Amino acid sequence: MTGEIKGKDLPPEIIVEQAKAYYCDSISYTYTDPIIFLDMP
Repeated sequence: MTGEIKGKDLPPEIIVEQAKAYYCDSISYTYTDPIIFLDMP
């Protein structure tokens, strides 16, 4: 693993434009937090 996350940065206008072009009913997003959780027994 290289630790690289592949993706593209897109402005909101482009996201909306593409959603309309593909007749999407909704748009949602998520994010990743740079937090590591460790459960100890």
